[in-house]
Amino acid sequence: MPQVSLTFGARNEETTDASADAPLATYVLRPVSTALPLAGTAAASGTPGPFAPKTGRPIVAALSGAWIGSVTLQRSIDSGATKLPLTFINDSAKGV
Repeated sequence: MPQVSLTFGARNEETTDASADAPLATYVLRPVSTALPLAGTAAASGTPGPFAPKTGRPIVAALSGAWIGSVTLQRSIDSGATKLPLTFINDSAKGV
């Protein structure tokens, strides 16, 4: 039985054998998100929604226009009966 080895590396440079210590660089192709964006206007306090994000996909929140006030991002898994703080993967939020 012939031995087979899988190697990888940059063109015109030494190659590296794929192993547990040097795994082959791969990535998972994800289908395009079909989640509908949540958009609208508000003249008073309110709770928009529902918004159904796709698992494993990032969520982008953007506010625009001229306004004065504060915004709190919260999440709910029971149609808004219980509202909890938004959880960030690495305990930080870009731009916040």
